[in-house]
Amino acid sequence: MNHNFFQAIGLADMEKVHSAVIGWMLSEDCNAFDIKAKSNLLCLLFAEPYTNFDIINIRVEFQNLDILIKTTAREVTTYWVIENKLKSSQHDNQLERYVNELTEKAGFCEKKYCLLSLISENPVCKSAKWYSTTYGQLAGFLENAISSGNKEEKDYIIVKEYHECIVTMNAALEDFLKSPKDYPSVFLNGSKRKGEKFFTTAEGKFAGFIGDNNLETIFQKCYLGKLLQELNVEKQPQLTIYETRGTALIDYLSYNDLSFGLESHIQIQNGTFKVFLGQSKGKNENKTSFLNDWGNVLVELEEQYGDRGWHVNPPKTKPSISISKPDKDWYKMPHQEIIDKWNKTYYESRAIQNIIKKAVQGKCRKSYKE
Repeated sequence: MNHNFFQAIGLADMEKVHSAVIGWMLSEDCNAFDIKAKSNLLCLLFAEPYTNFDIINIRVEFQNLDILIKTTAREVTTYWVIENKLKSSQHDNQLERYVNELTEKAGFCEKKYCLLSLISENPVCKSAKWYSTTYGQLAGFLENAISSGNKEEKDYIIVKEYHECIVTMNAALEDFLKSPKDYPSVFLNGSKRKGEKFFTTAEGKFAGFIGDNNLETIFQKCYLGKLLQELNVEKQPQLTIYETRGTALIDYLSYNDLSFGLESHIQIQNGTFKVFLGQSKGKNENKTSFLNDWGNVLVELEEQYGDRGWHVNPPKTKPSISISKPDKDWYKMPHQEIIDKWNKTYYESRAIQNIIKKAVQGKCRKSYKE
């Protein structure tokens, strides 16, 4: 596969560069298309009716906002916020915070919000409506703008190459999601650096593009999100998809005991299910005393569930314990087989968590009586 400029610099996984390019394309500095085309592109991103703006001002990476846009049309000022979530996920109630911060600064002016992600991510915000737009949709909007662009301008070539880059990125994602088992490198190379990947052979039509752009972890997240839609798992705000050391994981905070400052999570990472018991934020018990207090609970669980593939993981550095069930090469299984197997293991996880919950509640009652 031949690489254009954006592909050569590995743009695909660079959130800040994507934000800068999108901001530049919409600004007066870009001569690839006129303000009518820019107005149309902006309105399409936010699923708003077309407005022909008189002025479009852009700020990128401005006071925690990825892209902040200020438009004027018929003396009406509107602020537009694009939060770019190509690699990372929503966290720490950030969309709510951005709404509050902009309201504080922009007052009663009209405000619009857009969450831009590789796959359609559900915006978590109660105080304002965020429209969800994908990079695939952006590619389609850009294609329309390019078709009537200023071909004589050098900026036109830059925009066209950027469009080609995100089209390839979306084609790679679609091909991967169609048959993940054809892309073992996505699951094996997430933690590897480019230099390490150079000496390995990756399978799959777009494997080279994925590796060159460090897209493995992002694609893992997309696949876990797809699986999550089909799993019989409670869809709660406490359920998130993030990554550790290049490997994506599903994390479900499903039990929180304030009396003892404990919380229990169910996690799925690289095919391994883990039921975790640890301290809530702000607690500072050392791991030895934590193990003395709660270690026997998971030992008993291992005796009960050991013949089903579960085993206890003692604490390493933090005051926590967990019991896990690994499943090597899980991604090689047919899709429906993964769903069926994960549903079964999730039910086991919930049963294990209920036993932990009863043990914690029993200790709470005992401490209260004493």
